[in-house]
Amino acid sequence: MRQGTRITLEGLSKQYADQTAVHHMNLDVAGGEFVVLLGPSGCGKTTTLRLVSGLDTPSAGDIAFDGHTVANLPVQQRNVGLVSQRFNLFPHMRVYDNVAFGLSVRGVGASEIRERVHVMLEAVQLVPYADRFPSQLSGGQMQRVAIARTLVTEPKVLLLDEPFASLDTSLRMEMRSFLKELQRDMGMTTLLVTHDQTEAMDLADRIAVMFDGHLAQVGVPEDVYHHPISERVARFMGASNIAPATMVSPDCIDTPWGKLQVAKADVGAGSCKAMVRYEAIGISLDKEPLLNGPANRLSGTITSIEFLGPVKRCTVQVGAECLIADQPSTSSLQVGQPVAVLICPDHIGLLRK
Repeated sequence: MRQGTRITLEGLSKQYADQTAVHHMNLDVAGGEFVVLLGPSGCGKTTTLRLVSGLDTPSAGDIAFDGHTVANLPVQQRNVGLVSQRFNLFPHMRVYDNVAFGLSVRGVGASEIRERVHVMLEAVQLVPYADRFPSQLSGGQMQRVAIARTLVTEPKVLLLDEPFASLDTSLRMEMRSFLKELQRDMGMTTLLVTHDQTEAMDLADRIAVMFDGHLAQVGVPEDVYHHPISERVARFMGASNIAPATMVSPDCIDTPWGKLQVAKADVGAGSCKAMVRYEAIGISLDKEPLLNGPANRLSGTITSIEFLGPVKRCTVQVGAECLIADQPSTSSLQVGQPVAVLICPDHIGLLRK
């Protein structure tokens, strides 16, 4: 069982002079859990992180660590660690001294500092770089130093605000793997803010999607991606075909693409919207379906193809509307070909209007 500090946000709000940044947020983060606050710029996710850290004061509501309120405690009494996209390393200090700085100002003894800094440098795999200055490090190494400097003080909670935003694509992937392994090993309760859906799904135990200061949906990455609660969440989480639909029976809907069997319908009778992710659609040139198990089979014609490297993004005219499907880039599909479009009932999401 993982150890860590439980974070409880209850009715948390932050009002500025001309706007409300966070609206009555309720969120419970288990000890040792990795939760990602995901949303577009200006949705309130960084404000939420600042409220948890103590850098901002709530206008209403409560923040509790392990059941004890901290809403009125100053930042220095909350024992949280905050890492931002700006490394904020001291350029005139070696890596060792940057990591040791927080312990020095707390009056920790020299021998204990040496031991704790060495342990932390081992954890972030930077022992060979202890005597280097920040200017001699790569971006990923500097971010590891920033994380080590934060963790060496043994905070109760780790808070990360867009920590990889300034890194290039390959470094972001490397740092995500590093952070995921480090967090799992340390079992530290972690809140991370990002607008990057891939980053959120890779790192999070649970994702909290935010829009306009409100929590829109909280769940494990698979549920938020495959079973979004609304069209707005569905579109934000990834590329989808979304069209109006009418319930014909508990397991059948009528759409502009034709009638489709669905696995379950819990949106009630009447109208809703149907969602199918691009990668959830099969395209066949033969009579035999490409999908295992039952599938909706629709007839269509490919009207355009985009080559995107790993996939070909095919637009297929099906009935009164087009469907977009991502297929392996090695496929021999061509514009103008008549095809069968295959959609598994399990891969059709139904959204409330």
